Amino acid sequence: MSTILLDKVKQLNYTDVVILWRLGFSLYPITYIISIPLTYFLQRYSGKISEIWSVKFLENYIVRNYIILWFTILYFGNLLNFQNSQVSISFHDPKTVKSIKIYFLNIIWLTILLEWFFGSPIFERVSIALGAYCTKSEFNKEYKCEQNGGKWINLFDSSSHYTMLISNSLLIWYLVIPYISRHMFKNIKLDLEQAGLQQEPTIEEQPEKLKTILVYLSLLFIVLWYISFCITSLFFHTITEKLVGLFCGLFVPIMIQFIN
Repeated sequence: MSTILLDKVKQLNYTDVVILWRLGFSLYPITYIISIPLTYFLQRYSGKISEIWSVKFLENYIVRNYIILWFTILYFGNLLNFQNSQVSISFHDPKTVKSIKIYFLNIIWLTILLEWFFGSPIFERVSIALGAYCTKSEFNKEYKCEQNGGKWINLFDSSSHYTMLISNSLLIWYLVIPYISRHMFKNIKLDLEQAGLQQEPTIEEQPEKLKTILVYLSLLFIVLWYISFCITSLFFHTITEKLVGLFCGLFVPIMIQFIN
């Protein structure tokens, strides 16, 4: 009887991992779809929203200027192993190697889209192709235009916020799901024990406090980035611009299954 129940618990544990990933993945397209009718009414308030101190703080210190820094710290922090009061990272572990490949794929992808691609990044090239220009005609790149006192007129501004927030959030989520699932599994085992069911003994190492802090900190940033995502969804960019950002943001998380 207990063996059958334990088998079901193990299956549930695996299902939890899959469900948690699917829930996190689907949250962003669902939010985008829900925001479509709302953005027609709320976009007129974008100027006022951008001046709220909490929104400015979120934008300046959590998203725009430091998102790659936070992402890198949290990402590699979650790759650390905490065993016997020692902190290490195993480059011989296939899961760790795969995670590092995913990290660099994400950085390369974001760089190509937002920073540089043999000159202008892809998003800027798309904007120019669709009519973007500088008020000072001698400059044909956004950063040069703004550095020299011009104003960049962007007729189609693919949502870089969508791309960064979705991709970075889901990749951090991908790393913390196993930790969350193990704790769910542990709680289920405790429930079975309290019910008087016998179980096969297992050796379970207690995670270090630092690991727990890292997971909670990761979840905090995922929540903060999701709040920024919702603000962008409701108040900024056109529906088409956000759709481009949505697909680009989901690209690397989709590619996870093809990386070994």
